[in-house]
Amino acid sequence: MNDENRKGWYTGEGMTYLYNADLAQYSDDFWPTVDPYRMPASTVDTKKRADGSGEHNSSESWIGGSTLNRFGTAGMSYKAWNSTLTAKKSWFMFDNEIVALGSGISSNDNRTIESIVENRKIREDRSNNLLINGEKPELTEGQQHTVEAKWAFLEGNVPGSDIGYYFPEGRTLTVKKEQRTGAWKDINYGGPTNPITRSYATMWFDHGVNPVNETYSYVLLPGLNQEQTSQYAAQPGITILRNDPAVQAVHDVKEDIIGANFWLDEKQTAGPLTVYQKASVTMQEKDGVLTLAVSDPTMQNKGWIEVDFDGKAFKVLEADENIQVLQTKPSIKLRVNVQQSYGKSFTVKLKIIPSKKGNSPNSIR
Repeated sequence: MNDENRKGWYTGEGMTYLYNADLAQYSDDFWPTVDPYRMPASTVDTKKRADGSGEHNSSESWIGGSTLNRFGTAGMSYKAWNSTLTAKKSWFMFDNEIVALGSGISSNDNRTIESIVENRKIREDRSNNLLINGEKPELTEGQQHTVEAKWAFLEGNVPGSDIGYYFPEGRTLTVKKEQRTGAWKDINYGGPTNPITRSYATMWFDHGVNPVNETYSYVLLPGLNQEQTSQYAAQPGITILRNDPAVQAVHDVKEDIIGANFWLDEKQTAGPLTVYQKASVTMQEKDGVLTLAVSDPTMQNKGWIEVDFDGKAFKVLEADENIQVLQTKPSIKLRVNVQQSYGKSFTVKLKIIPSKKGNSPNSIR
């Protein structure tokens, strides 16, 4: 539009923005200098793109999520433009962490596929500490470095903007620091031509050429310092229940929250949840009350979402009018009317026997 954003190929394909005390992160000439092929949280085909190309509407309908109070689950069924690349991508926003999952990452175009963990503007002298497993890799200017990573830490530009990263599977991570030079005219054809230089720290997973059902998982830990990130990696606060093309689900152990995205119209189970249609679910068990939020992110279901929970309830405390509680014992069965709900989350609260903290998700009652 207006000959602007001519390299915005991936800003609408899973890019996420983490706002913290670094209020200048996405201003101060971020856009003309950031690497447009490596936007944070995107999964990309490394194909060379032409300026101004890629304007399209996704053919996928499963894009959305569910919300429960201040917690949320989001997902995107991803089919890349002008590429065979496909993936299922989810984000789970819990207490002090954001869990990112990718599954079904596949392509057959004979090009490398990458999933970008981070691409953040750092100080001009690139003095921000970037640590992998507590050690500082030797990063030659602009050269990428590959390392087996269990956790990482990136020092912020200002107090309060440090970020920790935890990798549940412990996998190969590619990292680099670099200076990048660009001009506003490069992305907005009517913009100034004077060159601008900014520095960046970038981390990504390399899925190789022609990946088949590749996955990734990582946890963003905003505000954690190096020691706190190390401690989190030693005792992580989340458990991944499933990460495959049918279901992506995570359990926040401390808060007893489960977020789950169900990608298919068929019976699938994640922890204590069984769902029969495409859906997003966010649930929490706290103080003997089970609260579930259910939505149809596709906006195409003209009927019901059926949900079973492996536990018994003694009383229905609250329920949106679109939710039918069909059964409370020996298991809980719900039907949620999502016709013309336009992605809205519907919520029900039930009185149950509290689970013991630290139990596995399958034993939540």
